[in-house]
Amino acid sequence: MKIKLIGIIAITVIVVLGTASCASLTIASVDWDSVTGPEKVRQYIGVSTQQVTVFAHYKDESRKEVTFLSVNHDKDRTGIQNVTVKVLGQEGSGTFQTEVMELTGITVQRAPTKTTYNVGERADLSGIRVTGSWRDLPDAELYTYQIEVASFDSSSAGNKIVTVNFKGRTATFPVTVTAPAETASTPAPAATTPSAQQPSASTFDPAPNQPSPVGTWRSPSGLTTYTFSANGTATVRYVSTEGQISSYDYTWTASGNTLTMKQSFMTYNYTYEISGNTLTWRTGSGGLETFTRR
Repeated sequence: MKIKLIGIIAITVIVVLGTASCASLTIASVDWDSVTGPEKVRQYIGVSTQQVTVFAHYKDESRKEVTFLSVNHDKDRTGIQNVTVKVLGQEGSGTFQTEVMELTGITVQRAPTKTTYNVGERADLSGIRVTGSWRDLPDAELYTYQIEVASFDSSSAGNKIVTVNFKGRTATFPVTVTAPAETASTPAPAATTPSAQQPSASTFDPAPNQPSPVGTWRSPSGLTTYTFSANGTATVRYVSTEGQISSYDYTWTASGNTLTMKQSFMTYNYTYEISGNTLTWRTGSGGLETFTRR
């Protein structure tokens, strides 16, 4: 009887503790009057949820800060406006007032890795670092995928200027365009049988009839970009929903419709296809991902 009674007490304690734990995680009501946010934000950049604070009352009668938020305002329009704040899974909303400060210019702080081009090549922005300037706020770095090439004339050799654009603001950096060296004509090599032919000496050219992935590709969400350079290097940049940036470098090769990316001791193989400005690849586990040329 004593053992049975002890068991019942133990179960009761577990149930009570579990109920208390659930109560500490369950929102009873949101204190919308507690909503606060930054007094000034950058035009086109918006408000990070990390900059917003809102408290809620929980079923265990505690009052704690809520982390699962969404914010909404017109980030393109300058001036004073209200930002709407919602708590995921909860009814109602709160607001705070902010001033959207005008973007006044952009500056190329670091030129891209590639500064020498052959005639006819497209500009490659891999490695570029661009900052924006806003009225009454400190400068801030822009994401690479937000920067577009406004103009670049590589139709002839010489010292050239590449102009980049972000929301109508432009900045420039110099590059050199070189003409291909002229070579003396040589007799055509003797024909060989198919069995004696050797594969291409270039490691980085895809097999015939398969388009090259060289360039920058963006995921549908715009948070991930893959940049493949013609020298066999690749950079992957991830932007979290909180605005944090992570960047990783790889080497890549292509053979047939197989794209191989290597980093340290890790190797990734993708079956890929390019159609116009769309890159599609399938991972080894069968997952399908699609990217658009930036």
